[in-house]
Amino acid sequence: MSTIDQEANKIIYEKAFKQLQDFLEYYNTKNKLTFEAKLTSIASVVKNLIPDFFFVGFYVVVDELDSQGNKTGNKVLEVGPYQSTILATPRIAIGKGVCGTAWQEAKTQVVNNVKECKNYIACDNETLSEVVIPVFNKTTNEVVAVFDIDSTTLNRFTPFDVEQLEKITALVYQ
Repeated sequence: MSTIDQEANKIIYEKAFKQLQDFLEYYNTKNKLTFEAKLTSIASVVKNLIPDFFFVGFYVVVDELDSQGNKTGNKVLEVGPYQSTILATPRIAIGKGVCGTAWQEAKTQVVNNVKECKNYIACDNETLSEVVIPVFNKTTNEVVAVFDIDSTTLNRFTPFDVEQLEKITALVYQ
């Protein structure tokens, strides 16, 4: 079980949500922010407000390209905006790793201990737990990206964390 102070955790999530909501509302009234700008802002705020989140970022569904730059007809997750001290895995196939599984199943994935996850793609030795939340296109309801958060704390992601992170993720289409 996580040893994170739940009251402090609640305050942090409220601050993150309010900060992002106000920011996105303000800039969307001036002129629409791009999808990438929204992802970048969300990753930055979440990473900077929650200290034990080691990697916070998005993978975006894109057309897969061959070595000559031609579309293969397949889709892949490609690293998008993120905050971390490590380089992210550049591309992930559907169903591969926790991110690819969240994309394929179109549902949030929580891994309490990545060392025990058979389908885990390791980018570093620091990560102990992970949550991946699908980002749905508001019109088509298709998964267009996933929000990947790694923590250096075992069992870090409680149902409350997941609920709050899903709420923050939904701001992409505000």
